Amino acid sequence: MGLLCVAKSCQEQLFLTSLELTVDAFVLGLLRKNIQQKEMEASSNVIKNMEGLVSCPSCKYSGLMENEQHEFVCGNNNCTVRCCRYCKSKWTNKDDHLGCYLLSSVGTECFNDIKDSPLNWEKTDMSSNDFQVKIDPTSLEGLGWNEYFQKTNPKMRIVAIWRIQNRRLWERYVV
Repeated sequence: MGLLCVAKSCQEQLFLTSLELTVDAFVLGLLRKNIQQKEMEASSNVIKNMEGLVSCPSCKYSGLMENEQHEFVCGNNNCTVRCCRYCKSKWTNKDDHLGCYLLSSVGTECFNDIKDSPLNWEKTDMSSNDFQVKIDPTSLEGLGWNEYFQKTNPKMRIVAIWRIQNRRLWERYVV
């Protein structure tokens, strides 16, 4: 592991083994601890972005799961958690969690059994099950709709995109 020299004009690397000869053991220990922490943060960010990775709500143990699986059983021998991978509530039986899905538009928020609506959904006047969701124009979904509208009607300027979404039929929507 090498560190860049602190002099602005120098691009050389300093290796920890060479620093052991000149730097105090206490300072060297702090430096090693800092490097270790940065490496752990970097690997943690990589792990968080892994598809299918599910973390235990109790001990933070993580494991990979197939998308069809809803029941998470913690692999930590000191933890006995069995929960839904999406809503994280205690696992009793599969029927209680058949409606739990992760909404792509929300990211990490569970759409739990269609009882609660995600925080970014606003009620409409149309019906009790219809909600409007503002689509971020810079998101993949927003860019896709913008491209579609530009192809079909290039003279129109898009000001905002809203999705009307039904709570019961959340996979189907109208833009």
